[in-house]
Amino acid sequence: MATRAKDTIGFPAPLNEMLRRAHYTFRPEYAVYARGYGVGMVDYVATLHLEARMVVGSEAYDFQAKGTSLEMAIQEVAREAITRLRYEQQELWEDPFTYLPMKGPEEPFAHCISPSVGPFTMERCMAETISSYELVNWSLLRELDETRRCLYNLQVQVLQKIEEGDNF
Repeated sequence: MATRAKDTIGFPAPLNEMLRRAHYTFRPEYAVYARGYGVGMVDYVATLHLEARMVVGSEAYDFQAKGTSLEMAIQEVAREAITRLRYEQQELWEDPFTYLPMKGPEEPFAHCISPSVGPFTMERCMAETISSYELVNWSLLRELDETRRCLYNLQVQVLQKIEEGDNF
């Protein structure tokens, strides 16, 4: 299913504004598909392709993320796009995007760059808070993946026992 997520709240709205400010000519279009991997277990995978800007040296971007629902997958892929674009586009380092996290292509975690106004400014506290939430979010996603893998293995074992006719 392809969608532009016009009425979706959350990360797609700031992404649209970021693309407008960075002079992209195309609005994002999300492709979402379901991927089943076991009895009753479905993951939704969202992909986002952003065409290159009409600027010399600009490149196209491809993002992919998964979620347990269609909306969650769209939110996650939009967040990935926001962190990467903010890292690479200098137009997006200013207000109102100052407190959004950024992530380079090889970095495992998104992080915030706080203004160096002073050691204990409100901006620095907010940036550190957002960075810590990014770390927690990444950890929870890895934990969720591991839980899903274990649940799938358990389902496979139960189905094998049922097919063999064993009682528990």
